[in-house]
Order: sequence, then structure tokens, then C-alpha cells
Amino acid sequence: MHYQHILGATDFSELGDLALRRAAELAAAAGSSLTALTVLPQPEIPSPLISHYDVHVGKEQRERALAAARDALEARIPEEIRASGLPIHYEVRIGDPTDEILLADAELEPELIVLATHGRRGWQRFIMGSVAERVVQFARADVLAVRGRPASA
Repeated sequence: MHYQHILGATDFSELGDLALRRAAELAAAAGSSLTALTVLPQPEIPSPLISHYDVHVGKEQRERALAAARDALEARIPEEIRASGLPIHYEVRIGDPTDEILLADAELEPELIVLATHGRRGWQRFIMGSVAERVVQFARADVLAVRGRPASA
């Protein structure tokens, strides 16, 4: 199957970056366009029970964070792929990773989403959930879940 548009997502972890590189390599090999995506966490909303606690994220601070994340996203695409002329769009969003990846899927309509699965088990998975699992469940695009391999593999 030929994918014309591939979305690669990273959380800036080692495994997330591997998934983004894999997406870039697949896009370059297929002559596809690539959207590189990262999702920054939403700042915590203070409790109304603590009246003296107030969080202000100014527009300039937000713009600096988005620009820094975009630069970090671009740096994670191998130089030879960036220099190849492959059409790459960099997307930085703020919010819940699952929601934002699925929203990007609906808005950008990639044929393939590449992301990492961290392979959490037990209570950790129950508490944290699995972004990859929920994306696989609800995405309209095909999903390639990249996972870490033991050093001996």
C-alpha cells in the first residue's frame, strides 16, 4: 500500500523519537508527505479551593514554548531526510496526547499514523492508560505502533 501522507508522533522520549524517525524514513522511501507532531501538556488549572494560587501563562511564554517544541521536533528528523526536499509539516499542539493525535487524524487525514507504544503493564497502564492503544482503537488512518526492543534482539 502506498501512503501519500504519514503522521509521525513523538513525546520526545527515546522511543517516541524512534517512531518519528521511522515515520520520516517511511515517508522518504515512499515519496510521501510527512507531518511531525508533538503534544505538549496543558498547564494545570489551579483549584478554586486555593484562592491565593493563580497560574498565568502569558502569550509570549506560550509562543516561546511552542517555538522551542517545533525546533526540537525538526531536530529529530534526520538531516538527510530534511535536506531531501520531502514535504514536512511540523505540528505542535497543547492538550491530551490521545485527543490531539485523533484530532490531527481527522483534520489532516493522513493514511498512516506512526507512534510509540511504551509497553506499560499492570497498574501503570491502568493509571496512565495507553495512548497508542486508544489511537489504534479510534483512528481512521492505519496505525503503526513502534516499540522498544531488548538490547539482545
